[in-house]
Amino acid sequence: WIMGDDDVILRGKLRVILNALRDKTVDVLYLNGYGYCDSYLDEPSRGKGRCGVTTYSSSLNFVRRINVMLTFITSLIVRGGIDINSIAYIVDGSKLHQLSWVCTSICEGTNFWVIEDRVYAAKIANSGGYGAVDVFGRQLCEIVDIFFKKNCLSKAVKNGVILMWFPTCIMDMRMGKSQYDYECIDIELSKVFFDNWRYNVFLWPLIYLPLGFAKIYF
Repeated sequence: WIMGDDDVILRGKLRVILNALRDKTVDVLYLNGYGYCDSYLDEPSRGKGRCGVTTYSSSLNFVRRINVMLTFITSLIVRGGIDINSIAYIVDGSKLHQLSWVCTSICEGTNFWVIEDRVYAAKIANSGGYGAVDVFGRQLCEIVDIFFKKNCLSKAVKNGVILMWFPTCIMDMRMGKSQYDYECIDIELSKVFFDNWRYNVFLWPLIYLPLGFAKIYF
C-alpha cells in the first residue's frame, strides 16, 4: 500500500482497514475516501455515513465499480508477492507505473473488496506538471488495452474515465482552475475516444459549447 504524501487516514479508520485485511484471501482492497481543498476535516455531506464491505468475485464487476480510481494509489491495497518484472515495460515512459501491479492483481485475482466507509481524505489538485488529458486519456487507455487485451475490463475503465473523471477535468480547464499542463483537449480526446459514443454525449458538449451553456450541461 502506497499513500500520497498529502492524503490523510481519518481518525479511527485504520482499524477498519486492518480488520478487512485479516481476511488473507483478499487480492485487491479498494478504500473509499473524499477530496478536500483546505482542511481534510471538510467532509462532503453527500454520500456520508456509508459503511461496511462489499465483496466481488468478478473482476469485471469490481472494475466497473472503481474504473478510473484504479490509478489512485492511496485507494488501493494489493496482495504482495506480485512479479511485475516481465510486464514493467508496459508502463515505462508513462505516469501510471502503479498500473503494473494493480492491473496484474486484477487479472490474476478472484477476491476483491470495497470498504464503503470513507477512510481517507485526499488533497484535490495537489499535482501538476504533466498533461492530464494525455495521462488519463492516451496513456491509461493504451495500458489497460494491453493488460486487459482490449476486453470488457479495458472498456469498463475507459467508460469510467469518460463518465467520472473527464467532465470535471474539462470544466476545470475551461474555467482556468486546472493545475495540469495546457493541452488541446478537443484534439487529444477525440483521438482516444472517437469510437466511443459516450465521448459525443458526455464530453463533446463540454468542450465545444459556449462556457455558460457548458456549465448548465455539466
